[in-house]
Amino acid sequence: MIILLIISLIEINIYSNKDTYLIGEDILVWWEIVNRGKEVDYIKLKGPALKLLNDCKIWDIDGNKVEHMRISDVKGVIIDRENKIKNNKRAYGREIEPGDTIFGVSKSDLFRDMNLIGFFGSLHFGGIATSYIESGEYFYCMFYWTGKDASNKVWSDTLHFFIIEPTGVEKEAFNLYKEFKKYKLNDGNALVQYAFNFLEKYPESIYVSSLFRNLSIYLSVINGMKGYEDIKENMYISTVKFVNYLEKNIDKFIIEERKLKGVLICIMYSKLILGVSKEEVKKEVNNLITNLKLPVDNDIKEFFGINN
Repeated sequence: MIILLIISLIEINIYSNKDTYLIGEDILVWWEIVNRGKEVDYIKLKGPALKLLNDCKIWDIDGNKVEHMRISDVKGVIIDRENKIKNNKRAYGREIEPGDTIFGVSKSDLFRDMNLIGFFGSLHFGGIATSYIESGEYFYCMFYWTGKDASNKVWSDTLHFFIIEPTGVEKEAFNLYKEFKKYKLNDGNALVQYAFNFLEKYPESIYVSSLFRNLSIYLSVINGMKGYEDIKENMYISTVKFVNYLEKNIDKFIIEERKLKGVLICIMYSKLILGVSKEEVKKEVNNLITNLKLPVDNDIKEFFGINN
């Protein structure tokens, strides 16, 4: 990393939520691109327009490359040296002035990090975008093309993480979680029912955060696509049961920020599936947060439009 700083204005730092994961658990990363120099620099495409803006690599302890999710699209929230937001646009071709930082986020507006296991991996749950990586020791890094002519490849620092097999209760939880992850796009009723069964049996499982994240993304897709009225209607009874459970048991999930955010997003999209208007859903979620004095952070407040 020190060498990169000498030859480039740009420094890329990458972070993960932890360094040890259970097999099949989401591996979440986020990153920042900082101009440490005294001149303007650029983040650009290199070559044909369809070429990826950047690439990334995962490899195991023996140096073997692992298939993984590529970062083919990235938004960039640019912050200046005084910590003021300059813009919130995609980073393609962006000028990065001295002292600026681009905080990379994924395509989704639900979560500001990316799940590495995504579409790729040597093992498969069987559903949509549900592959995962086997247990072992791994490394991860990424690069961007920089410079006005996109002639300079700058690598990030390297993450070092471990994936381990679950044991005891978590092994039981993983067996049920695998069934949840086998969902297809038209299996909304089964998906919600599996989520409900999982949370009733294993509310303290490490897999709960991943479950909420994946379910909320699925529910948002169903809400955002036309022609899925039959699926929504079929999901109605299980969704009512599921959202009632979440509201009555939300205290079980407030100790971890990611779980709480996942619960609130799942409540929101579940109510939309049940036919509640967006305005009413926001009011209900805001009332839930206020009445229960939930410890939400500014990110959650921003997502749900809470002003205080």
